Amino acid sequence: MSSSQMVNVTFDDFDPIVSYADLSQWSTPNPQDNPTWYKANESETGLPWHQATLHYTTVKGAELSLDFSTTEITLYGALNVTSPTYTVTLDGNSVNLTPASVQGRGVIYGASNLAQSSHTLTLTNQGDGLGLDMIVLGYDLGSDLKNTTIDDGQSDIRYTGSWTSENGDFYNGTSIYTQGPNNSFEFDFEGSALYVYGDSVQDHGLFSIYFNGSSTPYGTWDSRTPCGGQSDYGKKCEKLGSIKAFIGNLPPGQHTCKLVNEGPDGTNATFFDFDYVEYSTPSTYPSFTINATCSNGFCSNSVSSGNSSSGSATPTSGASSVTSGSSASPSASSSSGASSGATTNAGVGNALLFGVMGMWILKKLGLSAL
Repeated sequence: MSSSQMVNVTFDDFDPIVSYADLSQWSTPNPQDNPTWYKANESETGLPWHQATLHYTTVKGAELSLDFSTTEITLYGALNVTSPTYTVTLDGNSVNLTPASVQGRGVIYGASNLAQSSHTLTLTNQGDGLGLDMIVLGYDLGSDLKNTTIDDGQSDIRYTGSWTSENGDFYNGTSIYTQGPNNSFEFDFEGSALYVYGDSVQDHGLFSIYFNGSSTPYGTWDSRTPCGGQSDYGKKCEKLGSIKAFIGNLPPGQHTCKLVNEGPDGTNATFFDFDYVEYSTPSTYPSFTINATCSNGFCSNSVSSGNSSSGSATPTSGASSVTSGSSASPSASSSSGASSGATTNAGVGNALLFGVMGMWILKKLGLSAL
């Protein structure tokens, strides 16, 4: 009998799972300047950051949050100031952390053995500087996982409303997009985990995912690219290869997933870009599964199975490099967008910003050999 397979799913700081309270308080590189760097290694980019991106702030009180539904979480980022200081609030319980300074990528926070329930984590800067690079969530998805990809152009995907296909350097050479509310697509699958991939742009907006005919969305996310600085909606700051959504611990049986573009109508209607989905099917499902017809997979505050521990936090300032990327994800290609500004700078001193994202700026200026 095969044992369950733990899968680490890695989310970039640009992925919709992260919500920034005030983007004007954060600085980021512009992924559109180097559109293929999301799949490049550090030797090519000269940057230690996952997918070559980072959200960095020196503003005290700058805050980000995310919701997740699993038992393990680790946050990685930049802790390069003399005395990093920040607060992590998990499900209403706060802890103030002051780890040692780290050059390159360090562990901001870790927690394991959490309850099998929906969790909310908030990270608040209290010191001179803090950066978020990526989040790793650990899932028990069952044993002997088999991954299946459905591309946007396959007949398995059923579209409703107006959608426009485009060719390019995408997965299987195609992608598809829509503008306006209530345009949707759906598909059927059997598996314990589902990944939705596509690119994000600043003219994107809210979208929701529903399962099995439910009128309650499992979740609603914002796929607008979270570039730092003031909000500026338009065809700008395109980020390729994003995990638009991930749902884990689905139960056995066939599921129908429906994704709906939300947002306003008319001239302010927002876009949604879709590349492909992937799902993981185990030979044996995990002992704990969710009900995806309810918000975040939980229909009440009760926990049906799994460990009910409140968990243990493990804030450290350790290794500057880790294995990144979803262990269940196929490689995806990219579509190059028009070049735009070098680095979006919001509330970060020039010297400190250069220390964190210096190689990006050097490459932009053609000075990387210095």
